[in-house]
Amino acid sequence: MNSHDSVNSRRRRPTWWPAVVSVARAKPALTGTAVLTTVVSAGMPLVFIGLSGLAAGLLAQSGDRAGAGRLGLVVTVMAAVLALSQLTGIARQAVIEALARRMDMVLRRRLIEALARPVGVAHLEDPQTQGRIAVAHGLANRLGGPAGGLLGIAGRLQVVLSAIGCALLLAWVSPVLALVLLVLNGAVGWWLRREYHQLLLHLHLDPAALRRTHYLRDVLLTPGAEKETRIFGLGRWFMDLHHAEWLRVSSVAWRERRLAWWKIVTGAVVLGAAQAAAFAVLAAGWPQTIGVARLVIGVQASIGLLQLAAVTEWDRLVHIGWEAVDALIEVEDEAGRQAPVGGRNPGSAPREGIEFRDVGFSYPDGTRVLHGVSFVIPAGASVAIVGRNGAGKTTLLKLLTRSYEPDSGEILVDGTPLAELDPVAWRARLATMGQDFVRLPLNLRENIAGPGGHPDEQTLADVAQRAGLTSVLPDLASGWETVLSRQIQGGTDLSGGQWQKVGLARGLYALRTDAAVLALDEPTANMDIEAEQEVYEALIDATRDRTLILVSHRFATVRRADRIVVLDEGRIIESGDHDSLMSEQGLYARMFEAQAAIVR
Repeated sequence: MNSHDSVNSRRRRPTWWPAVVSVARAKPALTGTAVLTTVVSAGMPLVFIGLSGLAAGLLAQSGDRAGAGRLGLVVTVMAAVLALSQLTGIARQAVIEALARRMDMVLRRRLIEALARPVGVAHLEDPQTQGRIAVAHGLANRLGGPAGGLLGIAGRLQVVLSAIGCALLLAWVSPVLALVLLVLNGAVGWWLRREYHQLLLHLHLDPAALRRTHYLRDVLLTPGAEKETRIFGLGRWFMDLHHAEWLRVSSVAWRERRLAWWKIVTGAVVLGAAQAAAFAVLAAGWPQTIGVARLVIGVQASIGLLQLAAVTEWDRLVHIGWEAVDALIEVEDEAGRQAPVGGRNPGSAPREGIEFRDVGFSYPDGTRVLHGVSFVIPAGASVAIVGRNGAGKTTLLKLLTRSYEPDSGEILVDGTPLAELDPVAWRARLATMGQDFVRLPLNLRENIAGPGGHPDEQTLADVAQRAGLTSVLPDLASGWETVLSRQIQGGTDLSGGQWQKVGLARGLYALRTDAAVLALDEPTANMDIEAEQEVYEALIDATRDRTLILVSHRFATVRRADRIVVLDEGRIIESGDHDSLMSEQGLYARMFEAQAAIVR
């Protein structure tokens, strides 16, 4: 099944209406006002058509003073109707936009909750899920998602009501003509709208390709790569690459758009011929059977029926809104199919230890990373996991935090399968620092202790000292209150090594509050050798009564760990303390000596 078939199959489900009904129930008064103003807005043109016919009939009569007075009254009423129509339209737009904002808020919250529901993060890396998120992200654009779709529904409702009114007016003049034009305009409109929706399916480009074009654009527009793009003169290259990629993914849509023109022209020719025939019928009946008033009303009503055939911006908004809601439903369905969440409270675990028992794991792309890994981390011990780049060290921590689930084997905490523990409660027992830890655009205090609350100042000072932040604080203009982002006025940024000290302090602070396990992944990669050694010594001293897990490819810095596990190509090949591993003269000893020789 191709992507277009998939989209069509989704559109068969009326997923729009539960969202609309939920908003209507939440805001009944606002919804009632929206419906009322929509009906009034649809009826105003009909009243105007009727009044214009009456005015034309009066104008055709003898020019006596009484007739002139009635004509003046009718014209006055027509002006009032025009004014009321404008005011009603303004009120209707404001009310419907208020409902749209409500829908936007409700569905955006549902999207966030659905993405946060799974225990791990594998779904966020799945290309299909990313494509659905890209479509559902219309939620963040008021006129590009369900909110815009609600505006489109209201607009289409007004058009349909107005067209039905025009048909009734035309039926008063000529019932047969009204029926013919109603059926013809409805049929042509249905055909054109169906073709337009197919065109929109082509305009919904491949999400993966679009993400690539957006990445190429963001490289030039967002902070992060600005130094390299300028130093190496990559700006023009990225611009040309973005342009070429955009042309490539857009060419299909443009081709389909060109092919759609003949259909639009065909519909216009059919409707034009029908309209000309309608005018001819009306003209043939005047003045013998159709008076001036009926003629004017009939002509305007027949033109008003063309609304049924018109494809407008409302149709685009309805289509995109429907697609966004359907994508949201699919994200929610996928989240519901994720691995079950355990409910057991870990309490004060680990009291005995953490055991990896014959654990195997492959990433979603099929890359096998771990092969039957088994080892134990005793509670209160310091364990270092070392090995070459790509050996699977970081993956072990991802499994421990349940970012991913093992393909085979299991992880036990005090003898209880990790999958049975409540993931939120278990993660509260962990203090972690990954290689790509988050750098919050907040002040230093909030970067360590988290936003909100009242952190203990003595604890902050102690973890700052142990993480080596005491050398950084004097350089910050506002001390602990300094915002660590240059994108915020008055803020500053830190070097890579200084940021790593902030990350370490964050982990140590969590360890001093609720956590029992400190897991660090290359925590000193950006520090100089002396600072790195000092930090490792401080970490081991600070976690003597807690469990410490260190992941590193620098062997010399973990020699004080109680146990060192050596990974190579996803398998444990050595395990022991520093002295025993050195005496074995295996991979650990060879790499330790090789790294030490570089430093000498």
